[in-house]
Amino acid sequence: MFNHHTKGASIMAVLTAVIAGIATGAELVKNIKEMTSIIPKAAQDLTEKHRWMTITVFNQTQFLLLYKGNQLDHGRFWTPPGNVKRFDSGTFSVCNKDGSIGTGASGGVKFQLQMPMDDGGYQELDIAVGFARPEIGSRKCAAIYSSNPEQAYNAATSEGTIHTSRQFTGTNTRGEEVTIEFVTAATPGEGSTVTITERIVAK
Repeated sequence: MFNHHTKGASIMAVLTAVIAGIATGAELVKNIKEMTSIIPKAAQDLTEKHRWMTITVFNQTQFLLLYKGNQLDHGRFWTPPGNVKRFDSGTFSVCNKDGSIGTGASGGVKFQLQMPMDDGGYQELDIAVGFARPEIGSRKCAAIYSSNPEQAYNAATSEGTIHTSRQFTGTNTRGEEVTIEFVTAATPGEGSTVTITERIVAK
């Protein structure tokens, strides 16, 4: 027999679960300051390709940035994307396909920021990174809050992007209730960058 009370309790548990162990402002500043801001030098073999670019993701948050997949429009990965640890960076690179004529490299990658909840689950935030190194024109990049890499590719511009996420509520390492949000900025170039910053929302 179906237990309505059990179902209601389960829904209530989901609604009351919050992000646990959010870093304080001082902890965030300390960890971000200790991060490297250096963009790795591209490999010589990569720079000899007809069209190429690198994308370095700086994860200025206390949470794992999980790699979830990609969609390439043109070209191929020279160095494939992967997970980016908390307060760390990761670089992937793209180039034109070997033997291709008149094409560059373009597409998108999807990530997911995973925030542990006090019930053992995760609050998730999708982030998609789009990029383009066309045959003609400048390098482009974008980072948006989406699970669709094609949408990020379509949003890529030579000026870059900056977006603020929705807000999330949880408790910090002192047991206090706080609200956080994320700012994601993409800067295009030979060494393009995407920076995801965690910040506490002022009351």
